[in-house]
Amino acid sequence: MGDGYGDQLRRAAAAALDLEERQVRLAETLEQLAGLGVEVGSIRDQAERGKRFMQQLGAIHAAQALAYDALMAAGGPENSRAYVEYEAATKRNTELLPRGLEIEGAW
Repeated sequence: MGDGYGDQLRRAAAAALDLEERQVRLAETLEQLAGLGVEVGSIRDQAERGKRFMQQLGAIHAAQALAYDALMAAGGPENSRAYVEYEAATKRNTELLPRGLEIEGAW
């Protein structure tokens, strides 16, 4: 856990939220195509799942950044109580990580 780890987590959270926004725009484009009579059902569903996946991933990265910041504010890994709390938060966050989009060929 070197300096900048919290910043890396925040950048990962921001990237996930950016990808979520791209999924939203894709869904909007698909809706427009559907309005023109193009069959987009499966792709639209995949875009929706992708949006939810990125929302969850972004929230988890943000939560991990907060846990790391709390650890560092409490004195870092040398503070055994703060480190135990950080490990518990890391375990909870890891358990919340999405396991896949359940789309053929994804991840």
